[in-house]
Amino acid sequence: MKQLALKIRNSLPAPLRSELQIQFESLRLGRLPRVACDPGRLGPAGPVGLGDLFTDPAITARWNGHGRHVDALPAFPVHAGSMSDIDRRALYFLAHRLAPAAVLEVGTHLGASTLLIAAALDDLAAAGRLPGFSITTVDIRDVNDPVTRPWRTYGSAASPRELLASIGCADRVEFVTSPSLDYMARTDRRFDLIFLDGSHSAAVVYREVPMALRLLRPGGYVLLHDVHTDFADLRRRGSLCPGPALALRRLQAEVGGFAVQPLGALPWYCAEHDSHTTTLALLTRSAQA
Repeated sequence: MKQLALKIRNSLPAPLRSELQIQFESLRLGRLPRVACDPGRLGPAGPVGLGDLFTDPAITARWNGHGRHVDALPAFPVHAGSMSDIDRRALYFLAHRLAPAAVLEVGTHLGASTLLIAAALDDLAAAGRLPGFSITTVDIRDVNDPVTRPWRTYGSAASPRELLASIGCADRVEFVTSPSLDYMARTDRRFDLIFLDGSHSAAVVYREVPMALRLLRPGGYVLLHDVHTDFADLRRRGSLCPGPALALRRLQAEVGGFAVQPLGALPWYCAEHDSHTTTLALLTRSAQA
């Protein structure tokens, strides 16, 4: 039955598929009771400096000297459900600017984002700008399982742990196998940056964001992937990922106190998506909070 439903859905025009997904996600989200949400620990937008972040000459020099080499190591296959090349580059620049000592990532997958965050923070540590750092990355399955080797399913040559070891950062990263909501509910750790890129369901993201805000150190930030703020464009492209934006819209309407800062247009081109735009978005404390 599921295969038949999937076949029918895929036969529909792309705009109609997107519209149905938006309505389905909205319906599921609307059934959830309101959750408590406190954005008070979020840092302001000012220190991030998104206006000049991606043209910062110092970070650009580090990318050209080290980051680009690291990004080329695993040769992540295109259309493997992993981040695009310009997303990974943007993540490296952002991690360099924020310099978080403790990072929580939800959604390890092939380890692409984990690798680039670690590379940026390792740069800072080597330069004496960061005394030390740790990354906790959570996925619903064991991404390093030596028996099932899930990375090979997507055409990657190495496990996430092996990738981190190749740049000397394996001891900086803790891999956790758990549903994100379960992990965030039980951990007593606090983080400077939390990157949500696991489930893209509106119903899950709606609950993840308040939990992430609770786990922030004061002045920390929450970053999300696949935030499509322009639903008209989403419909045109036939994207099936409205969940994060829907969840954020509801939280802003209910709570306020935070702003969604899309990283938006980048000075680099992604051939995979024929675009200069990233769907990464940063949550910051709003000016009125």
